[in-house]
Amino acid sequence: ILKMQSKSDGTIEQYINATRKCMNEIGKNYKDINDFDMIKYFAHLSTTVSCRTYNNYIRYINQFFKWLCDDCYIQINPMRKIKIVSEDKVIKKPYTNAEMSCLRDNAQSLRDKALITFLYSTGLRISEALRLNKSDVVNNQVIAFGKGRKERYVSINDVARYYLNLYLDSRTDNEDALFVTNKNAKGYDHPTRFSKSGAEDMLRKLGKKCGIDNVHPHRFRRTLCCKLLEKGMPIQEVQV
Repeated sequence: ILKMQSKSDGTIEQYINATRKCMNEIGKNYKDINDFDMIKYFAHLSTTVSCRTYNNYIRYINQFFKWLCDDCYIQINPMRKIKIVSEDKVIKKPYTNAEMSCLRDNAQSLRDKALITFLYSTGLRISEALRLNKSDVVNNQVIAFGKGRKERYVSINDVARYYLNLYLDSRTDNEDALFVTNKNAKGYDHPTRFSKSGAEDMLRKLGKKCGIDNVHPHRFRRTLCCKLLEKGMPIQEVQV
């Protein structure tokens, strides 16, 4: 169903992970879950996550139970009493030059330095960057695939290219992915493609280390867009 709604692979993964987490914590067969189970689950969830994440979980899990109802696996949607909450409007600020320098200089590995400078230089979405293979980088250009698998060429600045070269030269693996884990999911030394959740976790921890709030991948894209607008690029040509 999510594929038919043109949801991206990353979004579908979020739906699955949220639903699986909910089912595991409630510990019941989906047929036996009732209104009280969901109220209890979301009451606890509200104390551990932001309003935005809370609302996302409502959307993800409600989609699952709605599908069960529509296909007659269950008769009543136990999510019917769970309501979206109002979210505080957050001003989305770009990184300052000092914050960018702090993040880059305090990154623990060449991969992290390369990824940070790469995201800022290209303005790619994190999902786009992590889908890239080494062969997609030619000189100072990247062949990127965005939403709808639309192909486009994106330039890399000298700083990003410098750190990317250092990182790639340090690798001894045969993995095609441009950015890889330091270890794979089982803890073995053979690396695999770096995941979105892994990148987000790395940046979140780095932000705490630098004392910078709200550090996440999309903010690099926003920062680049703001810089381009400051330099006089027409807003129609800048996509955030």
